[in-house]
Amino acid sequence: MIIDLCYQEFLDNLISEENVSSSTIKSYKTDFKVLKSFLLKNNIKPLLDNIATPVLRRYISYLKIQKGYRTNTIRRKIHSLSSFLNIF
Repeated sequence: MIIDLCYQEFLDNLISEENVSSSTIKSYKTDFKVLKSFLLKNNIKPLLDNIATPVLRRYISYLKIQKGYRTNTIRRKIHSLSSFLNIF
């Protein structure tokens, strides 16, 4: 499955059923853009099946080393991604 379509479905679900705040949606969209950028830079096709543990470990390293994010920001991005992946 193409990750973009799944993510939009995830966001639509959050908005309609979970009634999350607009700032949460905005943060989740930003988190997704960072993930997608990572996938493209590493020549990983943006498909759900390609989001496996080794890729996630590389993504976390990317967030810390290349992007320079602090621990709390990385945790939020992981939580955002985890919420998405738990649905699919």
